[in-house]
Amino acid sequence: MNDPAFVLRPTSQVRQEQFGLLFYSSLGPKLLFAETGSVLTCRFFQEDSVQKKVLASLPEAQKKIILTFLRQLVQKGFVYEQ
Repeated sequence: MNDPAFVLRPTSQVRQEQFGLLFYSSLGPKLLFAETGSVLTCRFFQEDSVQKKVLASLPEAQKKIILTFLRQLVQKGFVYEQ
């Protein structure tokens, strides 16, 4: 099964912070702090190959948690799923 791709919306930005990622949307504006540690970086949303590599490297349980988080980002309007 192919994993979906998650793309940052044009109205959103993501920035690497010490704790993980900070998402910002100009539609709102809204902020979201995500304690992702080093599992997800900004590059995850910039390069499809990085996304595939990260998801493929995760144990199934952790991958499920990350996919749930990414779908929550979709619901909150920061990214969309392809």
